[in-house]
Amino acid sequence: MKKIKYLVTYLILLIFMICFTGCSKQTYYYIIDEGNVIITGINNKTKSIVIPNEIDGLPVNQIGSYAFANANIDYLELPDSIVIINEFAFYEANINIKSLNLPASLEEIGQNAFISCNWLEEVNIGKNVKKIATTAFYDCINLSKITVSEDNKVYKAIDNVLYSGNSLVLYPNGKKDAFFKLDDKITQIYDYAFANNQYIEEIEINDTSNLLVIGEACFLNCSKLEHIDLPKLLFQIGQNAFKLCIALKKITLGELMVDISYGLFRGCNSLEEINLLGNISSIGAYAFSETKWLKEKQAENDLVIVSKILIDGENAKGDIIIPNEVEGIAANAFINNTKITSLVLNYKCQYIDTSAFKGCDSLENISFYETSLKTIGYKAFEGCTSLTQVLIPRGVNTIMGSAFADCACLNLVIIPNTVLYIKGGAFTNGASSMIVYTDFEEIPSTWSTKIVDDGITVLTNKKLGY
Repeated sequence: MKKIKYLVTYLILLIFMICFTGCSKQTYYYIIDEGNVIITGINNKTKSIVIPNEIDGLPVNQIGSYAFANANIDYLELPDSIVIINEFAFYEANINIKSLNLPASLEEIGQNAFISCNWLEEVNIGKNVKKIATTAFYDCINLSKITVSEDNKVYKAIDNVLYSGNSLVLYPNGKKDAFFKLDDKITQIYDYAFANNQYIEEIEINDTSNLLVIGEACFLNCSKLEHIDLPKLLFQIGQNAFKLCIALKKITLGELMVDISYGLFRGCNSLEEINLLGNISSIGAYAFSETKWLKEKQAENDLVIVSKILIDGENAKGDIIIPNEVEGIAANAFINNTKITSLVLNYKCQYIDTSAFKGCDSLENISFYETSLKTIGYKAFEGCTSLTQVLIPRGVNTIMGSAFADCACLNLVIIPNTVLYIKGGAFTNGASSMIVYTDFEEIPSTWSTKIVDDGITVLTNKKLGY
């Protein structure tokens, strides 16, 4: 009797596995979604995988996220029914083939779909592909050949470089040319387009080029890139675009470049000459971090000022008076500086950016006096544990979230009625006896309710009977 029960239980479990895990001959797994089959994984013991066009009469049209992640197989055949290869589908897979012919039915390749697939040397893109994510082939260090069907209306390949219209999409990691000339017609270079190429040394871009935009991390870790001339029409460069270009020595940004993005030249430790021709309005955190250029500036002055923006105060100490020429304090400018004790802001400074003084735990006093300050940024003074009082100057309009969070000794904040916006957690985790006084009649509806939720006492003119 017991044997019969065990046998029945085993059969039920077997049927459950077949029906709900989508196992077909124990080689791959799938789910059915609205009449379509999505491959979700494989049996790790399987070395040869052939995915059919249909399963149970339903089309197999997607490779799911992580379906072949870390797979170690000798042979793979994808069906002509596949329409989408989802994100991370082949993440760090090891497949014993060098050339990948993508199915003619394929229309979309998701983010990081083939990330770190070192086996991949050649990819052939069919006529129906309409969307390739910017990091679809990221860090495929041996990928050197890209071909595209002549019938594809969205993409084309020229000399193994992938384009879409007037945009350069991908310059493969394994392309070993030291020199590349950008066609004047190109208006945009996509995010991560050249990232991690260890061979390119010089990129020629004519000053008459129509290039307008360089994407995020576009030249990230191009360790041999020594020379690139940026054209006069260029007006936008994404975050970390030249990060870790350790051979780059000189760069000039034209007159239209007014916003310097986060980490733009971070880790370019040979970069010694930077020419900024535009009227710079903002500089992101770590834009020039770890460059020779910045180190030379730091040696000249504890306060590094670029285009009226104070970008670095790492070496500052004691009482700090912000020079009159400064119109803004950049993100992370003084972050974790434990040597400054007081701060005097000049009358021209209009903003204090994200985390500018975060972690300055010896900072005891802030004097704003007459100032043009409009915004105190996100986490601007977070963790300044020696602060006890803050008088926000009249004219400030916005205090961003966590601006004074974790200032454990902060017990008094005076806020004028020009402050219309206070974001969540601006004063959270201050002294238990913290009082916020404002000359508003009532707490504005645009102030975060979290000020009250944090148990902070807020006194208005009305409450005080004025």
